[in-house]
Amino acid sequence: MRKSLFAIAALLPVVAFAGFKYHDVQATVVSTDAKAHTITLKGDDGTEHTAKVEGKAASELANLKAGEKVTATCKDNDKGDHLAVTVIKANT
Repeated sequence: MRKSLFAIAALLPVVAFAGFKYHDVQATVVSTDAKAHTITLKGDDGTEHTAKVEGKAASELANLKAGEKVTATCKDNDKGDHLAVTVIKANT
């Protein structure tokens, strides 16, 4: 039973945890700034967004290259305002 709950939770587009909501975004890396802990991503619709990066994602910035396709896990507050990117995974 416990295993199936985790499987179902993994399929949800937004997960709430400690007052924050998390969701994944498929995007292309435009640029990164390891010093400032920011990343600029371009969505499928062509819009670009620069975001603060924290946690595990900050250590990945140096490994990313412009043009690389990634999945970024974004943290939002309970109102839906974007706060930071917390995980970045290269799409293979």
